[in-house]
Amino acid sequence: MNVQDAAYITGQEYPGGCAALGPRVGVSGAVLANKLNPNINTHHLTVAEAMRIMMLSGDVRILHAMATELHHMAIPLPTVAEEDVMHAMTKTIAEFGSYLKAVTASLEDGRVTKLELRHINKEMGDLMAHAGYLMSLLEAKERNHER
Repeated sequence: MNVQDAAYITGQEYPGGCAALGPRVGVSGAVLANKLNPNINTHHLTVAEAMRIMMLSGDVRILHAMATELHHMAIPLPTVAEEDVMHAMTKTIAEFGSYLKAVTASLEDGRVTKLELRHINKEMGDLMAHAGYLMSLLEAKERNHER
């Protein structure tokens, strides 16, 4: 399904159709119907209006159609529990400890070998992955809070 068809169907399937959805989006029902009609080229849906339609309707087929046309995929983010964040923080702290342990061990003899540096880089990568995951959980909580 292309983006234009997805938008049209979303408007048609909204309870009360475009007549009910239009005023909630900030335009008249007739104007919204024209913007969503694939056979009318004089009216165009803005990105802000498309976002508002998806947020009001809870129907994200416009997003999925956009993603598909761009050879991408849209996946809903899970809601995040406090326990998930605390667990991710604990894992990140543990990874930071592993990184510091690798650095400290490599410096014991006053030099850093290629093998030691490879191990330090691996530990840094693990730390960054865990920190990134923690940030994604926090960002998801922020997004869920805005709703």
